[in-house]
Amino acid sequence: PRPVHEAAAATEGCGWLGSHMEMRDYFIYAGMAAGAALFSSRGWRPVHGRKGFPKGGEALVEWLQPAQHENAWRRWATGHTGLPLVDAAMRQLQQTGYCSNRVRQNAASLLAKDLRLDWRAGAEWFQWLLTDHEVSANWGNWSYFAGAGGDPKQRHFRTVSQAAKYDAGGLYVRRWLPELADEAVCVEA
Repeated sequence: PRPVHEAAAATEGCGWLGSHMEMRDYFIYAGMAAGAALFSSRGWRPVHGRKGFPKGGEALVEWLQPAQHENAWRRWATGHTGLPLVDAAMRQLQQTGYCSNRVRQNAASLLAKDLRLDWRAGAEWFQWLLTDHEVSANWGNWSYFAGAGGDPKQRHFRTVSQAAKYDAGGLYVRRWLPELADEAVCVEA
């Protein structure tokens, strides 16, 4: 990894690779420290009782279970939410076993923040589908976006504005959503 990190740092436009490798390594070591708590709905860091967080170790969020909200789960998991960026991500994931970090974050945000479905179900779904799956990085990132990870800040992506910023021409969305391939793109700044 060190030669790859050094080469990325020395190559214009590739600095992101080094930071992604650093985050992967962080999550690997954090996962070793967390042990089984990595898979806890309430998170793996002792954030409870700190300013702004409840005392007593209860979960910060009452997560809805996919089995009781099967339609919402199925639409998210199969890429039929009606939000093109997330739908494209989920279909790419199913077809290739891969999707970029940006769209993974949007999919995680939608599941945990908008649908309020248990983030662990999303982590497990990605675990089964990702070809580049690494347990600690996957579960660590999912807990991070759910607000249950090492940094309990509440993150919520706005997928429409994310699509406008990162897929302004709609090339990514139209590639993975054939039903939108012939649609005109309308993006407001």
